[in-house]
Amino acid sequence: MSQQNPAVQVETEMTLPKRIPMLWFIQGVCSSFTTFIQTYLSFFVTEYGGLTAAQMAGVLSVARIADLVCNFFGGPIIQKSNTKYGAVRPFLLGCQIVSGLGGIIAFANPNFGGLAAKFAFVIVGYCMIHFPMNFLTVARANMITKIAGPNPTNRITLTSRQNQAMQFARIITSAATLPVIQIMLDKGFNGYFLLQIVYAAIGISGAIMIFKVTDEYDKYDPDKKTASGSTANISVLDMYVTAFKQKAVWGLLLGDMVRSFGTQAIAVSVIYYYRYSCGNTLWTSVQGTLSSFVGMGASLIIPQISRRIGKRNSALLTPLICIIVYIIMIFTADGRPIVYLVIASIAQSALVISTTHGANFYIDIAEITMRDTGKDLRPMVVMIQNISAKVSFISSGPSLAWVLGRSMYDVNRAAELGGPIPDTSLFVRSWGILVTVFYVISFLSYFLLYRVDEQEAREAAAINAQRAKEAAEAKANANA
Repeated sequence: MSQQNPAVQVETEMTLPKRIPMLWFIQGVCSSFTTFIQTYLSFFVTEYGGLTAAQMAGVLSVARIADLVCNFFGGPIIQKSNTKYGAVRPFLLGCQIVSGLGGIIAFANPNFGGLAAKFAFVIVGYCMIHFPMNFLTVARANMITKIAGPNPTNRITLTSRQNQAMQFARIITSAATLPVIQIMLDKGFNGYFLLQIVYAAIGISGAIMIFKVTDEYDKYDPDKKTASGSTANISVLDMYVTAFKQKAVWGLLLGDMVRSFGTQAIAVSVIYYYRYSCGNTLWTSVQGTLSSFVGMGASLIIPQISRRIGKRNSALLTPLICIIVYIIMIFTADGRPIVYLVIASIAQSALVISTTHGANFYIDIAEITMRDTGKDLRPMVVMIQNISAKVSFISSGPSLAWVLGRSMYDVNRAAELGGPIPDTSLFVRSWGILVTVFYVISFLSYFLLYRVDEQEAREAAAINAQRAKEAAEAKANANA
């Protein structure tokens, strides 16, 4: 039942201590190191693990389906979490540790046990990478609301820093990853495995840092079960029913899901493009580094534009730009790495338009829901954001296998065919058409289903904060 809305003043000036956005940026950089090399996992298991494209798709699909199932537990568990170290800080640290170790296992490529052992290591490693990420992303978004409070400027500052951190980390990892791996491979070592150890250590270091510096924002709450808006005693089914009653949730979920299809399809396919269409895998490093520089520059400039045009227009503009550039790719990119470098850089900048807002798309819906129902479902609704990424990961293996199959890819018949992809123009066309269709569906989903009044969301956040403050003061006076 709706509660009466008190009059509120929405604070729009940033009130965070200056060190907090910088520390949030640092943890984002460190965390991005842990996950970056995973974009090469499909390539690794086909080229060095000895799995066929179909086996790769099957193995990763099994792991990704299990990951999707795990995701549905992330929101409810964090929703009810209340440890002596706070509700979300233990997840920020523990999940980063497990994910880093999972990456190491995924790239181990054991010499014993044949293909069965390789399958097992990839599946176990993948699950260790991604299962904790279901909790980590929800915990990180929930920490943003704890640090920033209801202030929309504080919130977008932190999501912007997170996005900038990802771009900055990509610059370093794109430039260094493949050259370092190649040097190690030339010396007879598993470069993917060794470099993942280094990247995991960097990610864990950042998690330890943020765990310590955010202790003032996330503490044990002895009154959590009785606090205003608490869902500690609400059933998981009730959480899901309340969250999915919101039409905007479905618009965001479908739009993000299909957009993620496109982004992930590009990520797992690009190394095949540079190896076979352009004849040199090191172009992958050049492209990653250049597009990351462009993305970093965009993440410093575009947030101002994204704030001005609002969340919905930002959500629409990203897929629209990507549709245009990937249509161009279909007809122009085969064997032309420079052309694709330009396309990738434009697409990377377009993604920044919407990722500037990040979890705030979902938090806005949760704030309005909390105002109207009295139920604080922010971790639960943010968890829904993960579904899009998980489903896109599931689809990326079969999508890549389909593109490679249409291109007659067969690494075991390279000599007979003249190369694992004998028709690279067909590969590029198939790849481009698939990605373009994904972005078209994404645009239509946002346009038709996602309609949230941004000013209403800001006022709802302020109302929810005021109610919580009044309830805490009333309880304190009653106990005095």
